[in-house]
Amino acid sequence: MQMKCIRDRWADIRDKAFLLGVSGGTPESHLKFINKQSLPFPLIHDVSDQISDTYGVRKQYSILGFKFSLIKRSSIIIDEQGSIEHVLEKVKIKTHVEDLLEVL
Repeated sequence: MQMKCIRDRWADIRDKAFLLGVSGGTPESHLKFINKQSLPFPLIHDVSDQISDTYGVRKQYSILGFKFSLIKRSSIIIDEQGSIEHVLEKVKIKTHVEDLLEVL
């Protein structure tokens, strides 16, 4: 849903930022998702969790004694020098694009 909202407002975003989506999964699953959703930006598969761990967006869960982790919905704005400029956490799908455009 988050990716579709960004896709739908791509004309407002594309000149303000270079966007990469990051998610778990395989390159094949990402390609299928990109094609199905007609995404105009690339998705990076974080199969080793290195990207999500580096940026602190992986959350640990425990349900009925079973432990697992998921990538939290978030947007990280990185400037041209590679420094983190802004982090949007606790993304709300309905307002995310507006929140993103405010900080770009």
